[in-house]
Amino acid sequence: MKPLYRFEEEKILAIMPKTIIKKIQTRIKFVEKGIERVEKASRIKYPLYYIEPVLPLMQSKLEVGKSGALFARTIPITTTNNELKIIIQLSAPLVVFGLSGTIEGVVAHEFLHYVEYAKKFSSGNVISHETSTSVYQSMYSDRCHLVNPKSIFNNRTLINLINRKFDTGLMDKKLNKKTEEKWIKKRLPHKYVSPEDNINAISPTSIFNYKITDNVLKEKLKEIEKIESKKAQKE
Repeated sequence: MKPLYRFEEEKILAIMPKTIIKKIQTRIKFVEKGIERVEKASRIKYPLYYIEPVLPLMQSKLEVGKSGALFARTIPITTTNNELKIIIQLSAPLVVFGLSGTIEGVVAHEFLHYVEYAKKFSSGNVISHETSTSVYQSMYSDRCHLVNPKSIFNNRTLINLINRKFDTGLMDKKLNKKTEEKWIKKRLPHKYVSPEDNINAISPTSIFNYKITDNVLKEKLKEIEKIESKKAQKE
């Protein structure tokens, strides 16, 4: 999968300003740098990822007028061969407006979701994420469904970056402001989704077929399982 494959689609080229496309092509280097840092700190290969040109905006029926930009999502999908793939989706506004540190933090944060999904799918201990009914609950749920960064990364600076940026959802006022003023108000591609829409539905067969090919990730998950087992015994 080419990270910018969606920017080759005719419908996207027709509505997306050339200046935005050029910025994404230039600034994707910050994404690549973040991925390189994650791989070095974890020794685990980064999963498939791509840049999404249409910004998802989460909006709750219970919180009229309140929405939150989904700058990135980790999405398990079932292929036509009934195989399960875990793909990371990064939004175009994140790449265009985000500082390099924010982009790296998001890349690392989503990687932790990837590892958490891999842990659940490989163990067969899969419970559907509870349905959230508000934007705040969705942010809290995102924080809970996350493997501990200390168990994955050997880079203290990277761990601190994740904790600082994602205390309660993505903390970046400048990115939010630029996205609001330079993307949403300018009517660049975006769509509203509900917290319920962000819940992943995956076929049981594809979960059964899920296989981890990265040996380092396999060993890391075994270590995490041992730690969690000991913790559970103490409790």
